[in-house]
Amino acid sequence: MMRTCSSCGREFKPSSGHKDCPSCRYHRTKTAICHICKQQKHSTKYKNCKKCTNKIRADYGTGRYLKSGYVMIFAKNHPRATGSRGNYVFEHILVMEKYLGRYLLPEEKVHHKNGIKDDNSIHNLELWIKPQPTGIRASDALVWAGKITKLYQPIKDKL
Repeated sequence: MMRTCSSCGREFKPSSGHKDCPSCRYHRTKTAICHICKQQKHSTKYKNCKKCTNKIRADYGTGRYLKSGYVMIFAKNHPRATGSRGNYVFEHILVMEKYLGRYLLPEEKVHHKNGIKDDNSIHNLELWIKPQPTGIRASDALVWAGKITKLYQPIKDKL
């Protein structure tokens, strides 16, 4: 037995006593009208449509946003840039690089001393490096230690 959907007018074969087709029932429960512009539909997991969300975000268009609590900064063509367009870098990395006067090496990480992810003052940041490789010869360890000392001596002198 076929039935006509009361919302869209399409014919459908109901599995029970529904008056609307499965598509209309789905869209009624999974979409909502934006409460700002009153026009755009959006998923029920968001408060507004994408257009209105971008307008009301305080940091929209500033080149800054929060990602998992960390501040991301627009830095086009930076070696550590990530994101959908590859143009954003964590602010704490940029602060440390400015302090050092160079890009961070792949084995270097920046740590927040107080654990507050968006506190990126240089006094709250410290540079961490991975330790030397395991199973290193003593002679190689001396060469590695010399390189590390030479690389990080200017930092020690700044402090």
